[in-house]
Amino acid sequence: MKSSLVGKLALTAALVMAAGHAVAEDIDIYAGNNSNAKSNVLLVLSNEANWSATASTAGCVLGTEMNSSFDGRVGGVEICGLYKAVTAIGATPSLVGKLNMGVMLYRAGAGGAFKFPAPPTNPLPTMDAAGINTLKGILRNLTRTGDNVASGDVGGSMQEARAYYTGGLGMSGRQYVPLVSDVCGKNFVINIGIAKSGTAPSDSNANNVRDQLFSAVDASTLDSNQKTILKTPMTWSGGLTQYGSTSGSQFWGDEWTRFNNKNNGIITYTITLKSNTPNPDYIRYMQNMAEQGGGRAFVVEDGDVNALVQALLTIFNDIQAVNSVFAAASLPISVNAQGTFLNQIYFGMFRPDAAGRPRWPGNLKQYQFGVDKSVSPPRLYMADTQVDTATGLLVPAINPARTGFFSPNAISFWTSRNDTASPDNIDPGGVIAAFGGTKGGFFIN
Repeated sequence: MKSSLVGKLALTAALVMAAGHAVAEDIDIYAGNNSNAKSNVLLVLSNEANWSATASTAGCVLGTEMNSSFDGRVGGVEICGLYKAVTAIGATPSLVGKLNMGVMLYRAGAGGAFKFPAPPTNPLPTMDAAGINTLKGILRNLTRTGDNVASGDVGGSMQEARAYYTGGLGMSGRQYVPLVSDVCGKNFVINIGIAKSGTAPSDSNANNVRDQLFSAVDASTLDSNQKTILKTPMTWSGGLTQYGSTSGSQFWGDEWTRFNNKNNGIITYTITLKSNTPNPDYIRYMQNMAEQGGGRAFVVEDGDVNALVQALLTIFNDIQAVNSVFAAASLPISVNAQGTFLNQIYFGMFRPDAAGRPRWPGNLKQYQFGVDKSVSPPRLYMADTQVDTATGLLVPAINPARTGFFSPNAISFWTSRNDTASPDNIDPGGVIAAFGGTKGGFFIN
């Protein structure tokens, strides 16, 4: 069996390298390094009534990682988790100094209010040592009663985020100047919501949120068909319709993330803190905001601070994936009538030589297809070997941050889960690991 596998993989690799040989003279295209690029990350925190809901804040230091007023509250999980994640940025060489970051809270009926920086700067503060310490100080001084609002502004905050990134007028009444951003960086929103039974991700001024969306769509350069689609309320599969088409006049957050992504390239991630008795429609709504926004949705228990930290760090790493690789796809050789290999995807990966020489080391890695049946029509995507426990779906392998590379958190076949190196690094896993070695692989000239 092993000799057969070796033969198949060797032939597959040969085809991959043959396809790559034709572009070997274009080595300069792939040898560039954009590791100095800085993307903008705007975190939108839920600060409505659920901030005061009861939840465990075990492991959080009162007065340092959160104000004492948040002790035992969901808001404390939110603030403490972000504090710990920002602290971790400072200890991660691939992240420190590589992200610009801001924090916005809901402003009932009026979009969002910047808490960091306040007033907002252009660009957002860089998360180097100074920026990290300043943000941590802001988080430390937030209070449960002084910074909360009576009701949420989910869609309104997405309008406010777009206004900041595009230099528009926010629902808050603030006129933003056009953003000065890194040419290689991108713009992101991370929305953290709190899903409890009996609560909804609503907007205090829903009709205005809708009207703002329609005006923005009409003013865009999109064609008439696209405009019609972007002004149509969402419909969901699976029977969850509370915040879909049946109540579309009240809930416009996912329509906003869809427009922000399609028209302005703003990518939205969501993290939902769910209680023991969550509102499943709220969770699905947050997931749809991420799906429409081109990002990824995370769901964590509202008392699990560490899970929130890991979700944030996963997103930060997705955004700042800077390893440069050249990957050429190849179909498996032994496809038979039974479709034995129809779910297998092989990637030949080559790393440009740092000195510009034409000999590139490479490896062959395997991924698989995943399918999401919760949307209509079902969505086919490339997946790794992991399963998202929150959704039961295979974890996407491609970085949703549109880097053009694999997610730095993806795990291919033949790769150990203890291997923390990025999958865009050619050395770990792949056929090198399958053959029991740690070096070698393939080369292309």
